[in-house]
Amino acid sequence: MRMVAFEPKKRPTIEEILNSEWMQEINNLNEAQLNALENEIRQELHFRTWQLMREFVQNNDNQQHDYKSNK
Repeated sequence: MRMVAFEPKKRPTIEEILNSEWMQEINNLNEAQLNALENEIRQELHFRTWQLMREFVQNNDNQQHDYKSNK
């Protein structure tokens, strides 16, 4: 989850990723398991991107509403 953190400073380094327990487990997966994991990661990234876009639109709408209210 840290690898997809919005703020780059919160993301792990490549060295941390490669040495992580999670990465060591990935090295032991067969092709079918790797494909399933890849699909799961793609779905998670798609969902998180959708969430960020939704939050951006909501924040933008709120800012426009506040701007119009202050006129």
